[in-house]
Amino acid sequence: MLDAPIALRPARPADAEAIAAIYAESVARGDVTLDPRPLPAQRFFDEIAGADPAVVVVVAEEGDQVVGWGRLKPWSDRPGYRVAAEISIYVRADRARRGLGRALTDQLRKRAPTAGYHHLVARIIAGNAPSERLFAAAGFEVVGTQREVGWTGTRFIDVVLLQCLVAQAA
Repeated sequence: MLDAPIALRPARPADAEAIAAIYAESVARGDVTLDPRPLPAQRFFDEIAGADPAVVVVVAEEGDQVVGWGRLKPWSDRPGYRVAAEISIYVRADRARRGLGRALTDQLRKRAPTAGYHHLVARIIAGNAPSERLFAAAGFEVVGTQREVGWTGTRFIDVVLLQCLVAQAA
């Protein structure tokens, strides 16, 4: 699966530009995120440098290049949900389907308990089969589909919810 040695490590503020570029690529695809435009690198810099133990960001590095990243962040700001995190994975298009997404998912799953998480939730735009397969292979189960929960400006979007309990993940 992985073609070259990949290092997985916690994100550093210096990674913000590369993370933003990978995210921008996902925005342009239109089937990965419902953000209508790319986010500025400063937003990622602030998140990484913020030292919030509830936000975990890891990167996949090939040589000296960040080629993928993933994040755990609180599912909700309500205290009763503090054990639940949303997991997001983004991989550069030219590195897709090489095992990076699974490696990032596994790495975040391992780090989840340290951040206080017991339950992980993934939100996938319906029809994004590669992401659905990734999370299913990592031990996530489909909970259901939120019909027309997103809006692109021209059409409604369905979102598939997947979940796993950290202790039960594959």
